[in-house]
Amino acid sequence: MLTAIVGAIALCFSGISDAADMAAGVNRAEHGALCAFVSMAAGTVQVPVVPAVDEVAYDYIQNLNFSTSPEDWQSMFYVDATKQKVHESPQEAKHQNKGYEPFWEDWKKAAAAVAKADGNEKLKTSGALNLNSVERQLAHAQIQKIAAAARKLKLSFPQPDSATAALTGVAAQQILTKAALGGEAATATNIDNAKAFGGSNSGNRDAVCEAKTSGASPASAVAALACVCLKGNANAITDGACTRKSVGTTAWQAAAGTFPSNTELHTQAKACGSRQGAAVSSADLKNALQNLQSLVHTDGTDGYLGTFESTGCNGSSGNGVCIKFGNYVADGQAAFDKLGWTKDLRQLTQQLDTLAVAEKQAAIINKFIQAKAEAATASIGEAKLTGKLIQAMQQTNGQNKKIDIKQFCETHNNSKTKCLGAKCAWKGQKEDDGPCVVDESKVAEQTNTAGAGEQANQEAGGKDRQTNTTGNNSFFIHKTPLLFAFLLF
Repeated sequence: MLTAIVGAIALCFSGISDAADMAAGVNRAEHGALCAFVSMAAGTVQVPVVPAVDEVAYDYIQNLNFSTSPEDWQSMFYVDATKQKVHESPQEAKHQNKGYEPFWEDWKKAAAAVAKADGNEKLKTSGALNLNSVERQLAHAQIQKIAAAARKLKLSFPQPDSATAALTGVAAQQILTKAALGGEAATATNIDNAKAFGGSNSGNRDAVCEAKTSGASPASAVAALACVCLKGNANAITDGACTRKSVGTTAWQAAAGTFPSNTELHTQAKACGSRQGAAVSSADLKNALQNLQSLVHTDGTDGYLGTFESTGCNGSSGNGVCIKFGNYVADGQAAFDKLGWTKDLRQLTQQLDTLAVAEKQAAIINKFIQAKAEAATASIGEAKLTGKLIQAMQQTNGQNKKIDIKQFCETHNNSKTKCLGAKCAWKGQKEDDGPCVVDESKVAEQTNTAGAGEQANQEAGGKDRQTNTTGNNSFFIHKTPLLFAFLLF
């Protein structure tokens, strides 16, 4: 009878124990999520490189703009006629309060470059230094606009914050390695347990395996693996909570005075595998962080990574093989960030994303600046061609005037008196039988005489006609684009 009672009691307690025990591999998902960081630490973080402004193309545009500007404008920048020294500021040049300040650095640099053009092969071969006055005006009208557009492009160049701009591949790799293994130079076979846990470990698993901002905690992915995988010294999970390889050789539990050794952590890290030499992107890190946090569950107040039954994460299968996040329900992200290393990695991904966007923007802007430089060069060629067209039209206009004078003189072939009165030459033998021809010595007077009627017509037609208000070539300079288009098509 007594034997039966004892057996029944034993059976009851056995059932209770079995109900509390966790199954082998219960934290396999957490193991995989944490191992993602450990394996990535052997890879190479890809840090986008933001190119600098294409100063060569930009300066070339500004040099062309300056070299085609009027002489009096150029002289404003030089201390004296030797052009050996450039005024440092509008104030020094006595041109303050004119709005020049934002542009002075560009202009000053261009002035110095143009003054030493003999050493600037690109500027020399552009043809800008060999333009006549008309061609310079034509070129400058276009290049001035191009230079202004190039400056706007330069000002729109992405400017990441100083910390992000200074991020290098080495620094990014150190952030990842420290997050995964506890030290910036750590490897799977060289881990310091104090660094991995962020402080001296008391051995009290329940106290250590809680995310917090001070004291020993899961301050790295490998330390977190120890919390969710190493066996406890009582009621341990058969074959381990994660994998058989990650069970460890020394039990670790509440107040047991034990502490995961460097060797135990090496075992955890090596069980994760390695992405040696593989590229690690911002997306890889973000996906790993999202996957890890998605595994956190709550008891209604606190959060837990790993399996939690009751009464803390002390390594016992009857309690919890886990990491605790205090007040997770109230503010999950803040509680999760108390791990420290996850926050560091999230900030790293933000920097990488910022640099990736800046890299694309900078490349596009540089292409636009380079295109503007090509357009500025083309403007020189167009100005030369247009200048030749203007010259040809002026020559044709002069020839037409001679033809008009010849015809004008011929109208007086029947009168010597009228022929001479018109400043023409009489070649006839009789008073009424010419010919009346052009007197080359009196062409100017003949032009005025012949043009008297036309001038009257202009005055009558008056205000609707184009007039020359800025010099002999003003009409051509302002109307050339339309003329050029007409000739082409």
